[in-house]
Amino acid sequence: MIITVFTSPTCHFCHDVKKFFDDKKIAYTEISVTTPEARNQLIELSGQLGVPVTVFKKNEKDSGSVVVGYDPKNLTKLIESSSNSKTV
Repeated sequence: MIITVFTSPTCHFCHDVKKFFDDKKIAYTEISVTTPEARNQLIELSGQLGVPVTVFKKNEKDSGSVVVGYDPKNLTKLIESSSNSKTV
């Protein structure tokens, strides 16, 4: 599973999402939306500029599942569903 978290340096909920993954020892890539390229990528994926946005992908070609905001219940659900899925 590939997890990407879009953040900004002053966003409290962004820190919560990162702590959520860090506490569970789950690897993720953080992209700060401080550059125009990152903001454009965020808009393309989520249709908006609010952060945090977490993207779960099975692989690079997968369009993925997007979670806007800090939603531990939904994040947990996506982690559990990805760990239960089998590769064919």
